Amino acid sequence: MSVSTLPTPASLPYAALRPFSVEEYHRMIEVGILTEQDKVELISGYVIFKNPPHKTSPFSALRPFSVAEYHQMIGAEILTTEDKVELLNGYVVLKMPRNPPHDTSVMGVFESLRATLPVGWTVRSQCAVTLAISEPEPDAAVVRGTWRDFKNHHPYPPEIGLVVQVSDSSLRLDRGEKGLAYSAAGIPMYWIVNVVDQWIEVYTEPTGAGQDASYAQRHDYRPGDSIPLILDGITVGQVAVRDLLG
Repeated sequence: MSVSTLPTPASLPYAALRPFSVEEYHRMIEVGILTEQDKVELISGYVIFKNPPHKTSPFSALRPFSVAEYHQMIGAEILTTEDKVELLNGYVVLKMPRNPPHDTSVMGVFESLRATLPVGWTVRSQCAVTLAISEPEPDAAVVRGTWRDFKNHHPYPPEIGLVVQVSDSSLRLDRGEKGLAYSAAGIPMYWIVNVVDQWIEVYTEPTGAGQDASYAQRHDYRPGDSIPLILDGITVGQVAVRDLLG
């Protein structure tokens, strides 16, 4: 078992972002997502500030979007069910394609958590959670209540006890930008099912805010280990690593 902090996330590469067409850009203006005050332009599919507020990197020129604006894009059908995307730290990010080992582990996570949870909690699989500047779709989220409680909203941070990402090609993103999003939201526990290295990374003790957010503790669990499932500071069960890796 090892302990370390979450790696500092690197800027997302442009290739990870969902580009927009000229028609979609005009639609954003039409529905009021973009206004004259934004002082932006569309360059190669990306909405760029004409005069970036921060010039530390080319990435800082990108105009971020709020959760409300992301919802507007969906409502205006700029984004549709055909788009495999999520909002991450203000940017519309393409989701990684899935393969059989990934999907097998997703099912293992869901079944293992469902069998372990006490009354008053439920597990959602590949459904959105709403954070301050993100709306990711973790492979699993343990939330308070029942599935019927989320008919009118996605779970908010106070309702979330655990998020899980199954990682293969997405490992860098899950350790970086997603770890930043979950820690900034104060999600108390974050698991990465590391399919590449065949272990589970458990992050706890969210600390800091904004770009300085991180998890203070990381524990790695390997085949043969069991992971304590902790909700509201109480260990409610143990989950075998072998049941999560597929």
